[in-house]
Amino acid sequence: VALGPNHPDTLNRMGLVRDTYVEQGKYEEAMKLARECLEKSKDALGHDHPTTVSFTNYLLEFYSHQGKLDMAEPLHVDRLEKRKVALGPNHLDTLTSMSNLGYVYIKQQKYDQVEPLLVDCLKKCKAVLEHNHPTTFLYTDHLAQCYAQQGKYDMAEQLLMDCLEKLKVELEPNRPDTLVPIINLINLYRRPMNNLVLLYMNQGKYDKAEPLLVNCLEIYKAVLGHNHRTTVNCNKNLAECYSHQGKYDKAEPLFVDCLKKCKAVLEHNHRTTILSTNNLASCYKKQGKYDMAEQLLMDCLEKLKVELEPNRPDTLVPIINLINLYRRPMNNLVLLYMNQGKYDKAEPLLVNCLEIYKAVLGHNHRTTVNCNKNLAECYSHQGKYDKAEPLFVDCLEKRQVALGLDHPDTIDSIINLGYVYFKQQKYDEAEPLFIACLKKCEAVLKHNHITTITCLHNLAQCYFQQGMYDKAVPLFVDCLEKSKAALGHDHSLTISCTKSLKISIDRIQA
Repeated sequence: VALGPNHPDTLNRMGLVRDTYVEQGKYEEAMKLARECLEKSKDALGHDHPTTVSFTNYLLEFYSHQGKLDMAEPLHVDRLEKRKVALGPNHLDTLTSMSNLGYVYIKQQKYDQVEPLLVDCLKKCKAVLEHNHPTTFLYTDHLAQCYAQQGKYDMAEQLLMDCLEKLKVELEPNRPDTLVPIINLINLYRRPMNNLVLLYMNQGKYDKAEPLLVNCLEIYKAVLGHNHRTTVNCNKNLAECYSHQGKYDKAEPLFVDCLKKCKAVLEHNHRTTILSTNNLASCYKKQGKYDMAEQLLMDCLEKLKVELEPNRPDTLVPIINLINLYRRPMNNLVLLYMNQGKYDKAEPLLVNCLEIYKAVLGHNHRTTVNCNKNLAECYSHQGKYDKAEPLFVDCLEKRQVALGLDHPDTIDSIINLGYVYFKQQKYDEAEPLFIACLKKCEAVLKHNHITTITCLHNLAQCYFQQGMYDKAVPLFVDCLEKSKAALGHDHSLTISCTKSLKISIDRIQA
């Protein structure tokens, strides 16, 4: 009251209230107050005042964290235009604004707008600064990301490789001129290196990613030490690269080392520790070391269950992150049991998992619905069709509403429900589902898609079991032809069709 609503001290106090809202998780109130602070600061102090700039920076960061890029974009555009006028198009601050706007465009997938912006930005940066200046490296990396997101992998690869070659020279050991800023150089090196590795990994070019990671790991160990977080992350990435190539004997000791270091440096229930545990368990599972994988995953889940206890005040804010962490080892452990036919062990896990997802995410969340489907399949594998049926019905209804009638997951639910009806000899209920499913598969998927072939086989079997051999035979013939072409002569569907077709023809002729 004494100072007025637009006084700098008043605005600073409003900023403190805004921060309190954030700490309390009241993000809408915080964002509303942040916008109000910015507008008042512009009116009272001007667009270029340090307080206005500070409020703008805060709001931009807030929008970025919330993923509200459409709200961040006009702020970036406004800042860029003002800096062009005040500082000139080639000033470093103007170039920074261009790069920041470009990064927002990348996240929004507005590639037609971002590419010319970043090309111009990098060109000006090279003209104003040195080619090995940190800012030049940063903008090169942004442009490479833009190319990669558009599938222009060759252009992205060339930019990143040029960038890394220059940084390698700077990172040569014992160079006196680079000993002081070595940590900054490492941080610069890490970004294009990670993006180039990711570029290769996403294309399945693990043979190209591997030597990069090996070289990278040597640099990090030499400069940062074996226990530094960056070194440990690189260790993990190399292990994953080996794992993707089936080199489990090389991946396993790296995963073991990574988990050991995570437990030493971080808490046992830290996100990185849990992910490292899951990675090692997956490696054990792929090598058939099921007992070792099981023990790791069970320990991991026990720690997460404590975090996921309802009404724990310290875990209410990051609960979605915890669920995402919980889901990965849970899925792996369930899959481990299901692959071994240990459905009696998978069932209680899925029941418990479903309860947690319903309580935290709600009944209609995609993760909950998927877990519902997995539990229904577990019951079905054990012949508990009376328990599986209502779960499959519920899953189908929710997917029809959320995904639409023609979505592959919806079609999958129709197949599952039809199969459960079929196994209970409820042919009158199974038949229309199989017919509907086949029509959708033929319309949405290819005719030789395995789901289409499965639907064709299921409908033929439904007629076969009812003794309707005249209806079953043409379906078996069609199914057999497609199955041989798409899946091969030795596939279980091909073999089943061959046997059922012969029996059907023999019974018609008898």
